[in-house]
Amino acid sequence: MLDREAFYPGDEGVVEIAFLIRRALGDNFSEGTKFTFGEGRKHVGEGEVKEILELE
Repeated sequence: MLDREAFYPGDEGVVEIAFLIRRALGDNFSEGTKFTFGEGRKHVGEGEVKEILELE
């Protein structure tokens, strides 16, 4: 989280997410892509890709 220490239900914020396996995201994962995420089967939130940083 870039602007706070915690999120609570209904909160919005900007976070940095690192994906370990790029190919698992698919070919259409790019800036502007909307996605959902969860813990196991529990839906936790949704997001939109704002910027992609490639790690060397």
